[in-house]
Amino acid sequence: MENIPWDPEEALRSGTFVSGTPGSGKTNLAKLLIADLLQRGIRIFVFDPSEAWTLSGPIKRVREVTRPIPIEIDLPRSSCVFDIKLLLSSEQQMVVQRFCQKLYMKTISTPVDERIPTLVVFEESQTYLPEGRLKGKAYEEVTRILNIGRNFRMRIMILTQFAANVDKKAVKPCRQKYIGGTDEPNDIDYLKGWIKGRTEELEALDVGEFFYRCKKVLVKIKVPLFQGDVKPKKIRIPLPKVPLEVLVKQKYGWLIKKESNRKFLYGFAYGSILSLLVLIRYLFP
Repeated sequence: MENIPWDPEEALRSGTFVSGTPGSGKTNLAKLLIADLLQRGIRIFVFDPSEAWTLSGPIKRVREVTRPIPIEIDLPRSSCVFDIKLLLSSEQQMVVQRFCQKLYMKTISTPVDERIPTLVVFEESQTYLPEGRLKGKAYEEVTRILNIGRNFRMRIMILTQFAANVDKKAVKPCRQKYIGGTDEPNDIDYLKGWIKGRTEELEALDVGEFFYRCKKVLVKIKVPLFQGDVKPKKIRIPLPKVPLEVLVKQKYGWLIKKESNRKFLYGFAYGSILSLLVLIRYLFP
């Protein structure tokens, strides 16, 4: 970390933002930053839809999240990567929301002197923190951590290949920004204010090169490769099964309690259609 401008205390005060097109080195940079925080005793949770953290990285525990989506996400006491690649984007959003709710409620119920400083990393965050969505009720738990998480020693790190597609409410608190190369017009237009208009340099950045922006500081840096000596280990912890009636209620807003109820509904629908056909034939012989 000697050659990388980095303030770990600022990361826990305001959060961190890292952007760059695929292959720019943004995840490599994030792994270096996370490795430093781990050495400082910070607990890290990573939501990874891309296997960027499950095959190599500084966090050794990986938990795979699959269907059916658990109603309540377990909160590990130590750092962990949540592998969510098997879920649809809407399901990934649901898992993140439920995890943030669990993290917040567990943290505020813990005595102040026993709270563990925690950083939540959102890899490819444009997938489940899309622009304009944090205003909705479906994201209220994430928004709560963004707004007041600092008071309870919780902060976030945002990683994205499409900076303009991440909700601005999530990015705004992050004072430390690492901006990797991109040639996407929307992203360039969004980022040019942070790099003082140096858009030509932004498009020409090589792999591992970033603009570092924090407060009034703006410098161009070169990031070394992350060297991981142990591959993460995937752990399979049984997740609570979600009853069919709960899944139906979550998706459609109405409840089917038992198989017999469903058969009744199907029979009722069939009988109604048959009666309608008989009536039509009677009225129009």
